[in-house]
Amino acid sequence: MARRKSKMMKAIEKRFGKPLKDVLLEQFNLSGNQSEVARELDVSKASISYWMLHEGIDIERKAVAR
Repeated sequence: MARRKSKMMKAIEKRFGKPLKDVLLEQFNLSGNQSEVARELDVSKASISYWMLHEGIDIERKAVAR
């Protein structure tokens, strides 16, 4: 059974004209950062984390030496 989407999830899909999963993947490819995605979509980082879990998206995190 498919999981239900919140009003905010549906609003993001309507705003971008595509499924939420596609919006999230596109935004991550552009910014590569959860904070930037949250800022661009005007939602909290917690919402982005939940939506990623909901949509089955797993972002690989890499440690970078400075």
